[in-house]
Amino acid sequence: MPTVNITALRLALIYIILGVLWILFSDQALERVVDSAEALSRLQTYKGWFFVVMTGVLFFFLARSAILREKALSERDVLTQLLNRHMFRRELENELRLAVQGGEHLALLHINLDGFRQINNSAGHAVGDDLLRRTADTLRDLFDTRAVIGRIAGDEFSVSLRDIDWDSELVPLITELVTAIRAIRLPDHPAVGLSASVGVAHFPLDGLHGKTLIAAAALALDEAKHAGVGQFRLYNQNYGDDVHSRLQLMLDFKTALADDALSVVYQPQFDAKTRRISGVEVLVRWVREDGQAVRPDVFIPLAEQQGLIGEVTQFVCRRASQELMSAGLLGQSVPRMSLNLSANDVAGDYAVSHLAGLFSSHEVHPEWVQLEITETAVMDNLENSLLCLNGLRELGFQVSVDDFGTGYSSLSMLRSLPVQELKIDQSFISDIPGSSSDCMIVRTIIAMAHALGLRVVAEGVETEQQATFLVNHACNEFQGYLFARPMPLRELAAFVAQPALMEATVNVS
Repeated sequence: MPTVNITALRLALIYIILGVLWILFSDQALERVVDSAEALSRLQTYKGWFFVVMTGVLFFFLARSAILREKALSERDVLTQLLNRHMFRRELENELRLAVQGGEHLALLHINLDGFRQINNSAGHAVGDDLLRRTADTLRDLFDTRAVIGRIAGDEFSVSLRDIDWDSELVPLITELVTAIRAIRLPDHPAVGLSASVGVAHFPLDGLHGKTLIAAAALALDEAKHAGVGQFRLYNQNYGDDVHSRLQLMLDFKTALADDALSVVYQPQFDAKTRRISGVEVLVRWVREDGQAVRPDVFIPLAEQQGLIGEVTQFVCRRASQELMSAGLLGQSVPRMSLNLSANDVAGDYAVSHLAGLFSSHEVHPEWVQLEITETAVMDNLENSLLCLNGLRELGFQVSVDDFGTGYSSLSMLRSLPVQELKIDQSFISDIPGSSSDCMIVRTIIAMAHALGLRVVAEGVETEQQATFLVNHACNEFQGYLFARPMPLRELAAFVAQPALMEATVNVS
């Protein structure tokens, strides 16, 4: 509306200025050159008609220019200058008509930028906008004049490709697209990168109309994102049932999260020398209303895909603080609690103050809290992760690298992290002492961690042989089913209240 008002005001001012100038100067000019009153009257009439005609022509061109400008704005995305959602769908229908007339195939690509919301939150909207513009430029450079390209949502683009060879051209083109988007970098933020997931639908096999093809491409995109970042999928008719099930699961999870219907359990960790409890890891659980328990490896990725993982972290921190403090366990018989952070949790400047405020509101001292983050999560946004983790460490929180050995961190990166602990992933523990290669890996990790002054916790310890091997090689702490399974608060309180039973449970030396 402000643009419309400014345009109207500009036209009115032009008319007023021209009118005033015409009246003042044209009357004076006529009076100087015409002596006859009759001739002056006749020329005044002609002058009036001339003014009407000329201003009419001028207004025609001004109005035409304004209309064309408004039309362009209504058809184009302002940020990227690509077609907007409405115009893309209209152009897609035109492309389908041309494909029918020419007997051609048509591919509809639905492209989503993985983790874009996280980049926006951590690096700022200006950086996000720049990445969107560069993505649009990449799409324009990659696709030829056969393509119709549009930005259909905040971080989503669509491309219609007519007259393309489905077998020989499409897959190499998509691979090139994914590679090109991954290569996008900003000079001022070289650590910020993108990846793209792509869903593809085929005309006429997957649909004859634009609406049907768009739905098919969206289902294929959902499958691609479910497979991981930087993936693409061609539409399969079986996707519909799978996506419907996941959609219902997603809706149920959102409801459970909003209603505080999730729960937490605690898995004790033990000092390898004293066999006393050294802390607990807090784990989130979800049981649906029908009584079906949903595994964390199902709903946690779902929460990440839907941008809800931050809310899950807040719930876990809040619920664990409430329960352990109300039971008088934290900082007493339970020296510390370990909580998992996602890449999103350490991506923004707000994370430090937010987490500190949350724990402070429950009178939880920072030294009672250990925050765990995986190598992969750190590497997703190393610069911001370091800022956040350093800020948390300065406040007194402890930091641990979870699932160590499964990511792609380097030794130099590990040295730069403000961590006090490494957790060896259970995949390296399960086959010791039988696997010589795993034994070597575990010994190396322990030696490296100790050289850096770090504590080592072994996850997934399930046999006495594993525990004995770890003790003999100076592992600091254990966690696993051999000692204790994850348990609700009531069972944890009973467990720590019986030290003799606890010591018998963990006495494996």
